[in-house]
Parts: sequence; C-alpha cells; structure tokens
Amino acid sequence: MESKSQPLVQIRPEIIEYLRKCTKNSNRAVIWFALTHRDKAVDIKTLQEKIKEDLGKPFKDRIQMGYVERRTPFTPEELSYLIRLYRVQADSIFHNILKPASIQKGFSFKRVDANGVAAEWQLPSEVDGNRTILYIHGGGFFVGSVAVYRKGTAALANRLQARLLLTTVMKHGH
Repeated sequence: MESKSQPLVQIRPEIIEYLRKCTKNSNRAVIWFALTHRDKAVDIKTLQEKIKEDLGKPFKDRIQMGYVERRTPFTPEELSYLIRLYRVQADSIFHNILKPASIQKGFSFKRVDANGVAAEWQLPSEVDGNRTILYIHGGGFFVGSVAVYRKGTAALANRLQARLLLTTVMKHGH
C-alpha cells in the first residue's frame, strides 16, 4: 500500500511565476555584482569549491558558554565577499517585492549622518505632534538598506502620521 504525499499548501500559479521572476532578478543582481566587484583577495573558483564542500558537510556546531561556535573553511575576506553577495541578492528580492508600493504625494526624504550611521528622515505631509519612529531594520547588519526599506517605512510613517528615522549600518551610498 503506497500513498502519494500531497503538498501541504497549494500555491497559485501567478505566485509561483512571481517568485520565479524575483529569483531570476536576484540571480542577475548577484552575477552583476560578481562581475563588477572583483576582490583580489578572493579567488572565485576556490570560493565555489569551498562552498560546495562546506554545504556537503553536516553542521558541526559546538555549544560553548551560551553560544554556538562553527568552524568555517572561509577566510575573513571570503566571508566578507559572500556577505556582500548575499546582501545584493536579498536587496534585489526586497526591491522586487516592494516595487508595486507607492509613496504618497508630499512625502519627503532627507539623508543624514546619525552619529556615523547612514540614516534617512522620512517625513509624511502630515505629522501628529511630535510622533517619531526610530526604525532599525533587521538583516543581521548586512542585509537590507535604506533604499530597500524606503517604501515600506514610508507607508508606516504615513499611516501613523509620524516622522521616521530609518537607519542602516552600511556606509553612505551603499
């Protein structure tokens, strides 16, 4: 008696097509980054081999003093490069998801340096008193940027009639 397992969730065809488009766009962004941002300290072929080898092994985590420590075959330069590649990919995905959103007329933006951190004031046309939101996006300090979150946070600021300071830990212009 053999039973075929049914998918837990049926995904509408237009959603699947949208996800394919997002994936295709993010792959293009990663390829563009890899071609235009060469790092002399990172050999791409060696990095690819290390990724294949590392993904083929089970995680060998050690719990020590309340945190998980994982040994990695990657050099600090390779890890930095991989993080930048991942950020490009994630930013591309977020950008595609938020692309249909629009920003209301009268909304203004002002880039600022918040004590060494790149930030942006987002100001709706109507603010209720002194309402202010400090929005520090997630992403482990390497995924996402002011530009990626702009439409979503602008909608939040507008809805709450509050000025919003959106911060990122990346340098200005990145």
